[in-house]
Amino acid sequence: SLVFVMDGDVRSITVPGGILGASFTIAGDLGQLTVGNKKDTGSASTSISSSTFAIDGNLGRVRVNQSLTDQSVIEAGGDIGQILIKKSMINSTVRAGGDIQLLQVDGSIYSMAQVGEDGSMTLEAGGDVKKIQVKKNIGDAIVNISGDLGLLKTGEDLLNIKLWTSNLHNGLIGDDLNGSVFDIGQRVGKLQAREVSGLTLRVSETLGSFLVKEDVTGSMLSVFSRLDKVKIGGDLHRSLILGGVDIGPDWLHNTADDTDTGEIWIDQVSVGKDMTDTSIVAGIKANGEYFGDGDDTRTGQDGKGTARIHKINVKGQISSSGVAGESY
Repeated sequence: SLVFVMDGDVRSITVPGGILGASFTIAGDLGQLTVGNKKDTGSASTSISSSTFAIDGNLGRVRVNQSLTDQSVIEAGGDIGQILIKKSMINSTVRAGGDIQLLQVDGSIYSMAQVGEDGSMTLEAGGDVKKIQVKKNIGDAIVNISGDLGLLKTGEDLLNIKLWTSNLHNGLIGDDLNGSVFDIGQRVGKLQAREVSGLTLRVSETLGSFLVKEDVTGSMLSVFSRLDKVKIGGDLHRSLILGGVDIGPDWLHNTADDTDTGEIWIDQVSVGKDMTDTSIVAGIKANGEYFGDGDDTRTGQDGKGTARIHKINVKGQISSSGVAGESY
């Protein structure tokens, strides 16, 4: 294990090979960190592995020509400019006390967690994150951003992640969005994917557009004050679109931390094929697991307010599977 302690600013650190089992502590800013070289053909020895970079100030730019892996940590007390990883980010953490301009990974972001365990890949920012761009998959990750996330973009799947941010301006998922929780403190501009399954989307104010090319299954969209557009190209199955109720930080419907409002607007929901075992609701509390079973009540103080759904267009059939005790 190698330990480096630097008392002041560091202009650059360049390592032609890799970094394994090292610890760097920098009392000031770090301008640039470069590990490996552009001619690397895939040697893991030119990755950052089992290493820590702790910068008290700002971090300008990191370029890793292979992977960031094996519980490595890159953290700055201030802002981070760019982190560019040519291969993958595995079981590692990037953390900033302030803003992050860009995290770009040309491979995938994932952890080695066992099935059913939370992932150990972590991204944290005390301020805003402008862009997260991943050419392949993001899986088993925890992303916690105190400010806004400008762009979240993957070339392939986004699987089993937990995301907290104040505002998500654009979420562009190249393929499937599965088994994930998005907890948005204010507004989502646009979230799109090819197919969605097992998604919980909590939006504490407004959802601009939710666009899915194929099917949505086993998912919940909880939007507190306004939902402008949901467009699903395939089937909508065993899901809930819930307007006027905030499901709270436990991410469960009809529990003690839910809050509600009587003022909710759902503009349009479009389903290209069939809608089965699904409820689309504005300004109604279920007071149980299901809607339409006789114990529903209005949201808002004393049931007062204006709850509206402007348009629902289902091109296929609307149906229920008729399971005993269920109601939609």
